[in-house]
Amino acid sequence: MKLTFAQIASAACGCVRVSEVGGAVRFHRLHAALGGYYAPNEGSRVRMDCPASVRLVFRSNSRTLAAGFGYGPASRLIFRAACVVDGAMHELGASDNVPSWSGGIKPLPDRSERRFELWLPSMVRTDLLFLELEDGSTFVPVKEHVLRWLAYGDSITQGMTVDNPAENHVGIIARALKADVWNMGIGGARMEAFLSSTVPDYAYDI
Repeated sequence: MKLTFAQIASAACGCVRVSEVGGAVRFHRLHAALGGYYAPNEGSRVRMDCPASVRLVFRSNSRTLAAGFGYGPASRLIFRAACVVDGAMHELGASDNVPSWSGGIKPLPDRSERRFELWLPSMVRTDLLFLELEDGSTFVPVKEHVLRWLAYGDSITQGMTVDNPAENHVGIIARALKADVWNMGIGGARMEAFLSSTVPDYAYDI
């Protein structure tokens, strides 16, 4: 059962919007007020387009999950995604510098309903080519979180250079606190005055 664009968009967390580009789903992490400062510089633009801490969160009774990723410009050659299923970690994504990858997690033992969190790579632009569950599975986007976290910072906040995006410090903290994190980290960022004018209209708790 391939998920539609609407289903994928409904489960997306940690991004300002999603779009369809060449039949794939692209996740836009920064809002215009902040992105406008970084877009003119190529290196910053590459980092801005990385979907750091963007994830799809949903409940399903599927025993399988398969995904395809298309990779674009990278700030580091780290292509791994992660799928956390009821707390159990499953790694997805390429280990080498390739333009695309497809694969899935090992089949789960039964049709129990579980919470899925698919964390996209932190250091490379990653388009979702497809996301597929077992035929006849349920799919319910999960939007409930204990709190909302708006994270500004530099490359460390973005996720450099941890292979698993769910196990850098932002991912670990967000999962421990059950927080809906929106990661504004950009490699090379400094504590500059313009940041104070880029805080989005977002009811964050942290």
